[in-house]
Amino acid sequence: MQIVNATSNFTTPQRNLIYEPKVAEVFRLCFSALICCSGIMGNVLVCIVTLCNRKAKSSVNYYVMSLAIADLGALVICYPLTLVKAAAPLNWPLGKFVCKALYPLSDIFYGASIGSIVAIAIDRYRAIVHSLRPRQSLQAAKWAICLVWILAFVGIVLPLYFVMA
Repeated sequence: MQIVNATSNFTTPQRNLIYEPKVAEVFRLCFSALICCSGIMGNVLVCIVTLCNRKAKSSVNYYVMSLAIADLGALVICYPLTLVKAAAPLNWPLGKFVCKALYPLSDIFYGASIGSIVAIAIDRYRAIVHSLRPRQSLQAAKWAICLVWILAFVGIVLPLYFVMA
């Protein structure tokens, strides 16, 4: 009869980790980097065109620029953190500050992205269904974008601080 230590299951977790071949890992990381770089370039171009072109100063284009900024944040901040988490699933090598402050803060970009898409949909709805009413002013669009970002912080990021504290 074999005697088993009852605490051994709790102190050293038994995990069945599956490792991918190095060739597949290199291909996956190169392909991910290519997608990330093209996304960054595309969103930067959207911001440049919206800011520099006088004809592009409309509420819809401001919503699209807000979406591009949110996507830039997701690509520049969230994506590398996701790669680090995937590379080291059992430990967090970036320290306590990044885990408790920056990691939850990165979720604001997801909320702002969703909010910007909703704002675009509402603006398009108003333009199609209520086409005879005056268009939304740029000032109202700027306030709506600010509201989207504040709601993304209050609705997504702030509750995470209480959970991760």
